[in-house]
Amino acid sequence: MVAEAKEEIVKGVSFPPGYFIEYGGQFESQQEATRILTLYGLLALVATLLLLYKAFSSLRSSLIVLANLPLALIGGIVAIYLTGKVISVPSLIGFIGVFGIAARNGIILVSHYRHLRAEGRSREEVVIEGSKDRLAPVLMTAAAAALGVLPLVLGELAGKELERPMAHVILGGS
Repeated sequence: MVAEAKEEIVKGVSFPPGYFIEYGGQFESQQEATRILTLYGLLALVATLLLLYKAFSSLRSSLIVLANLPLALIGGIVAIYLTGKVISVPSLIGFIGVFGIAARNGIILVSHYRHLRAEGRSREEVVIEGSKDRLAPVLMTAAAAALGVLPLVLGELAGKELERPMAHVILGGS
């Protein structure tokens, strides 16, 4: 609504010198929260890279896990689109949860691939066998997350105005 109001004001209102409009209230709070979440998200990404590097002792393996994270966004964005919602602070928190699930799944896969590779298996065999071996744990993690937020998505809206956008993103991203 603020974007529409700004657009209409720019088109139809002219101000004398020294006058301007300042948007505040909930819009201002949401903008500040989004800025803070973005900053903390970037810091978390750097910290995650460092922790992955410490765990794997390999920048390549760490980057493989991190490269999977943007793919987790797709389901969350589709969920936001299908529900007709806008990206809000609760939905951004949902994306953080989806990133956590995707990172865990990536760590499970990459660590198993490294184990199989250390046994001397070929690259093709590692990918095929490793993916088969870890499919059930990855699907169980996603299913647990999806089932955990399902009551928020399907239940009454009253009292869940903040949790529901987060639940939509987690359900879509899982």
